[in-house]
Amino acid sequence: MSSSSEYMVGPTIGQGSFAHVVYAVHKPSGRTVAIKVVEQLSIRKHPWLLQTIMTEKKILQSSDSNSNEKKVSRPAWVVSLWAAFYDAHHLYMVMELCSGGDLEGLLSQAGMLQEEEEEEEEDSDEKLDGHRSLSSVQRERWIQHSVPFYASQIVNALQYLHSKIRILHCDLKPSNCLLQADTGQLRLCDFGSAIEMDRQSTTKTTAAASDSSSDSSNRNRTWIPRGTTEYSCPEIIRATSPLALNEGVDYWSVGCLLYAMIHAGKSPFCHDSEALTVQAMKEHCQGRIGFHHQQLKPTDKHTRNFQEWLGLSIGLLREDPEDRIQFWEENISRHDLLQWDPAAVDRGDVILPRPHWKDEVENAVLKDGNEGWTAFVQL
Repeated sequence: MSSSSEYMVGPTIGQGSFAHVVYAVHKPSGRTVAIKVVEQLSIRKHPWLLQTIMTEKKILQSSDSNSNEKKVSRPAWVVSLWAAFYDAHHLYMVMELCSGGDLEGLLSQAGMLQEEEEEEEEDSDEKLDGHRSLSSVQRERWIQHSVPFYASQIVNALQYLHSKIRILHCDLKPSNCLLQADTGQLRLCDFGSAIEMDRQSTTKTTAAASDSSSDSSNRNRTWIPRGTTEYSCPEIIRATSPLALNEGVDYWSVGCLLYAMIHAGKSPFCHDSEALTVQAMKEHCQGRIGFHHQQLKPTDKHTRNFQEWLGLSIGLLREDPEDRIQFWEENISRHDLLQWDPAAVDRGDVILPRPHWKDEVENAVLKDGNEGWTAFVQL
């Protein structure tokens, strides 16, 4: 069984509500890894947290075993779990290190965040904080080459989850799309909210058991932890009792992701508060304008393929999950926009990721895991 003593521990490279991720080196092999660290205190305060951890561990192990059984190369769609262990203070999950960070970081790197575009408007001739917003030409190249490159991987990753390992992710968002720095290959992570599609009919929850109709109407229903509100579908946001879920849950999130990739990194319902986000979603479902539209330059709205990407995004943001599934089957799986040019990577047209923590990791003094749990404390 693995233990903390097998690792040299570096800086924090990721942060969540109940966990942080550290860069580390496996001493025996020299392999660089990412270790997800969850405090035992958080698990005691929030008992449901342990269930999400065990769900993620089971899914990641299942993905690996499915690939091994078929004796084929493991698809590069799900992050690999290499070890898991615990001590009195923390629970640890050792995963492959995705050297390019995540899609959220890439959007920032590409200059697609609204704050950087506003700075560019104020001073188009100077670099600000070492960053430049994309020019009109660069934005067109981003939408023409980079968006298809990454969007096609998200689509393929979902098709793998749904058809091969029969999983609904239920928390798709930019920070859960990890990337490799040298190739831009995408891997999905954070399966704590995921659901095994074939087990919904046998899932029993406290909420369902306490419902007088749980033996009938709730037989195919289950609870899931709510994901990030601005990427969650209406049926999850509105849920007050166990519900049956299908692929439409993830298709809604893809609609939000596509929108974010062409709208300065912002999701369509992004607002300053969760209440406003939910209100915007309600207005959208009622047929009123609810999107948090960015102040884009006029040229952006006429950028090549922009309107087509926007159409695909909005097409997936339908209130009825069955309508989303139908739209996906008719418009997404084989759409021309998702047929990216492999040579575009070699030409440098595709923006490859460079994580914000790269310099910090390269200059870090690693702590010896022999020190025990203190080596993993977030500073």
